[in-house]
Amino acid sequence: MQKLLLFSVLSFTLLLLGCQQEKKQHPLIGTWVYEFTDNDIVLEFKTDGTYALDVNSNDGQPGDLIGVYHLKDTSLITLKDSLGGGACLGEGQTGEYTYRVEKERLYMTPVKDECAGRKRLMMTREFGTKLKKP
Repeated sequence: MQKLLLFSVLSFTLLLLGCQQEKKQHPLIGTWVYEFTDNDIVLEFKTDGTYALDVNSNDGQPGDLIGVYHLKDTSLITLKDSLGGGACLGEGQTGEYTYRVEKERLYMTPVKDECAGRKRLMMTREFGTKLKKP
């Protein structure tokens, strides 16, 4: 009986601790901005595995590139476009980039990307402070 009571108390305690822990969000998730002379480049990574890249965020048009991303490890990401004016569609059009987040800034560097437009927009840019966190 004492073992059952002890087991119940421990299980309840662990359940409470598990409920109190907040799931930590990946630092890449959110909206990033690269401030350019006339137009900002806005890059958004969503928790559902999609991304959007918008070159002129003030034009009222949807993103120039919209697609899915996959985090391969702590510093490597793949991007595959699904639609948008600058989208590269089809086989072999998945881009691979290293990334790092330092002091609320995002740095993306191409490893391999056959999509020239996406590569030009992403290459070695410093996306500034996150605009918002979902």
